[in-house]
Amino acid sequence: MATTPAYQQCRAIAYNPHMNHVAVSNNYGDIHIFNYDDFSFILALQQPDEWNEVIKYSPNGNYMAVGSHDNCIYVYRCGVLNG
Repeated sequence: MATTPAYQQCRAIAYNPHMNHVAVSNNYGDIHIFNYDDFSFILALQQPDEWNEVIKYSPNGNYMAVGSHDNCIYVYRCGVLNG
């Protein structure tokens, strides 16, 4: 059992070398995007209704797919995440 609250526990993580982003999801399905160099916060996404099993960036870094336990796959265009 973890001593940290569920919203602070990492459930899935992925790195996008093209945009230098790290995507981290917690047990509530929230996805937080950080800058890899200094881990400064960029953006939060809160679409999934349950926790995410996997986060994966496309090979060219233009898309991020999120597989959620709510039986959906969410696809985000990363250019939007960059500014």
